[in-house]
Amino acid sequence: MSITIYSHSYKPPAKFFGTPYLGVYLGVELELDIEGWMGDGDSVRPASKVQDLLGDLVYFKHDGSISGVEIVTHPASLQVHRSRWKKFFKGIPKDFVVRDRDGMHVHFTRKDLTRHQVWQIHNFINSQTKRGASDGTRGCTGDGAKWLVKLAGRDFNTHACRLIKPEISVNEATAKGKYEAVNCTPSATVEVRLFAATLDYQEFMLRLEFVAALVQAVQLKVDPLTVQSLKDFLCKHPKRFPVLVPWLAKEGEL
Repeated sequence: MSITIYSHSYKPPAKFFGTPYLGVYLGVELELDIEGWMGDGDSVRPASKVQDLLGDLVYFKHDGSISGVEIVTHPASLQVHRSRWKKFFKGIPKDFVVRDRDGMHVHFTRKDLTRHQVWQIHNFINSQTKRGASDGTRGCTGDGAKWLVKLAGRDFNTHACRLIKPEISVNEATAKGKYEAVNCTPSATVEVRLFAATLDYQEFMLRLEFVAALVQAVQLKVDPLTVQSLKDFLCKHPKRFPVLVPWLAKEGEL
């Protein structure tokens, strides 16, 4: 099978996989370094192995910020991601390594969400910022900050992931640019950029389920969306989030 490593600006026509609950699809960008990488030619062999494992769900892009490849999925239901990525993590090529700069970005489609619902998610994540700072962007002392940082796998305000003042509008967030914790600039999706890359299936699904939980909560009229209201929502629907709910309980948060 011929493998192409596309430029970072490449955007193919979207293929949609599965039938998601409440209609919102998820997409993943997983940045992984490759041991001994000297250029895109060194990405082809491991990318070919990834294609064998994940099939037509994924394609590959060059990312100048890493020494490796970015694995990008088409939009898919949470269940499709569960089954496809489980196979990937069982057979992951040994060439891949995770370094500090590598990230995991999760997109969700926005056509079935209102602007207010997008703002709720934006506000929830950015509310973890410490409010005493002059620019409103430093620190993480919100109600969910400690477990959210642990879930994300890295501190906020690092690695092209900036928290901004939570009370700004979606229009203002869109004008801020793409390198925010919640990137509202794409026309068809919203991108959550909080997460570190991982080679662990449980960590991967934990982060994917977290984004799915935020989306489903606002769709089912959880308003305001706070740490406590999100926890209450999760307690009512534990079977939908079989990785996230037990993890929060283990952390003493449920």
